[in-house]
Amino acid sequence: RLLILALCAGLVSASSYFFAHERFIFFGILHFITVASLLGLLFLRLYWANLVLGVVLIVLGSQIKLAFFDQPLLQWFGLMTHKPVTEDYVPLLPWFGVVLLGLFFARFSLNQPFFLPLYRWQSGSPLMRLLGLAGRHSLLIYMVHQPLFLGILYVLRQLIP
Repeated sequence: RLLILALCAGLVSASSYFFAHERFIFFGILHFITVASLLGLLFLRLYWANLVLGVVLIVLGSQIKLAFFDQPLLQWFGLMTHKPVTEDYVPLLPWFGVVLLGLFFARFSLNQPFFLPLYRWQSGSPLMRLLGLAGRHSLLIYMVHQPLFLGILYVLRQLIP
């Protein structure tokens, strides 16, 4: 999974460099998901610490701005004084804090009898099954939607003077 995510992130960076050279995607959503997935492995066994660290990282990432992080090689971290010029940007901070909160609440919900029926729930609705299928293949949908939409826009531009 991580290798596929990293390859897709690289493909997004390479193709965005080709299409939007000066605004290419150097740390977008797929880059973030890849790094957060790797870092998240280090925090799986923590419980309440994830709640505290998550809140701290969200506060730090949304409040601290340092010129040191304005350097291009450090902008992915998220503490710079301005948003970088790019088509997609999801910095490590504050968003890794949200991941840590997710790890906490996922583990918390496993210990709550209220949530147990939700884990076993299955829908008979065709729409809900379709949404579930889309959720299981969301990376494929994400990777196909941009070229598809850009292709449609290109064709429309050719047709409409």
